[in-house]
Amino acid sequence: MHPSGKFSWLALAVAGLLTGVLFFVVEEVRRPATSLLLSDLLQTAIILWAVFCSIHVARRSSAYLRQLWILLAAALFLAFAAQALETYYQCFAHASSLVPWPSDILFLLWVTPAVMMLLPRPEKESKAIDWQRVLDFAQIGVVALTAYLYFFYVPSRWETEGPQMVLKISRLQMIRDAALAAGFLTSAITVSKDSIQAFFLGMAGIFLVAGASELVFLLAPYTSRANAVWTDVIWCAPYLFATAIAATWNREEESVLHIVSSRFRTVIVSQALPILVPLLVLFMGRRIVVEQMTIAWIAITASFMLSGTRLILTNEKQRRLADVILKAEQALLQSEHMFSTAFRLSPDAVGISAIPGGEFLEVNDSFTRLTGYTHEETLGRNPLELNLWKDPARRAEVMVKLQKAQKSGMRSLFA
Repeated sequence: MHPSGKFSWLALAVAGLLTGVLFFVVEEVRRPATSLLLSDLLQTAIILWAVFCSIHVARRSSAYLRQLWILLAAALFLAFAAQALETYYQCFAHASSLVPWPSDILFLLWVTPAVMMLLPRPEKESKAIDWQRVLDFAQIGVVALTAYLYFFYVPSRWETEGPQMVLKISRLQMIRDAALAAGFLTSAITVSKDSIQAFFLGMAGIFLVAGASELVFLLAPYTSRANAVWTDVIWCAPYLFATAIAATWNREEESVLHIVSSRFRTVIVSQALPILVPLLVLFMGRRIVVEQMTIAWIAITASFMLSGTRLILTNEKQRRLADVILKAEQALLQSEHMFSTAFRLSPDAVGISAIPGGEFLEVNDSFTRLTGYTHEETLGRNPLELNLWKDPARRAEVMVKLQKAQKSGMRSLFA
């Protein structure tokens, strides 16, 4: 894909300008407090620009691709909110970096909409709100929040471990990004449509770059930030990559797409996860409750309520589907009965023959009365074998009908 149109060049130009200014701040601004503030503000602006570009592409997309771009924009917006909070606590509140910040939670949760992309796609598009997917989104958020509280939001651990907690958070985010990159690569392999495959490959690239930026942070010696550093530029790489994907997206590849979801994955998401996820939250809540009883109680209760509602909606959907199948079966039986009745009681002699041999598959009573052959004598035999009509003219007429029916590739009716 390549940039085309005013939006493409504008998106790349703005992203390049913001990155260039960030380079300048890191290299030229000497006052630590000023450089740190400008760096944080520029990082926030870079993420916000990626959000805008994703929304722009989403508005011009359709069907499943529109959903994917909206989810990407939602994920980037959470990252923007996290960076904005970090800017506030770091540059205005001057909070210590060795204590947990609310922005840490958002930096862990910003990938939640991206995880939603890996869930089975709805079987049909609908403008109505898909409450099951909304509940799945909320459940993923509860699990991510509980995991953060379980592993990191423990005041006693921050007091004793200090900088190691910051490194552990970065290590967890790197593992998370690597897992998501692998998930999107797998999803790209399983789809055949070029546009969806290109999007999933782009998402895999975003998380690979994100994981690489976290790795660079881990390899660098940890110091409490007092001014802008080169790792700030590297940290912006995944969001710049997302902007580049949006700027170079080829709308001509988009079309209506039907994906057949894996039955195993659908069963896991609709039946197993609503049961296993609350148990996981309950397990992690046992540790949180020691120091944060209220937060643990809220997380566990929310998880079980979301899971219960999800199961209720799933069962209701399955009940409606069963009703539709039952009505379809009843309509089919009624249609078969009407056809059978019309076939049997028709005053005209009617026979159904096979193609291409012409052997009779079924005949009605009028047929047997007209020909003089019984039902058993007629089935499985060719009209020529039965010598149904002794009159040569009548027999020639029937043979012409048989030949026409055989050429058309359809079963023939003889009257």
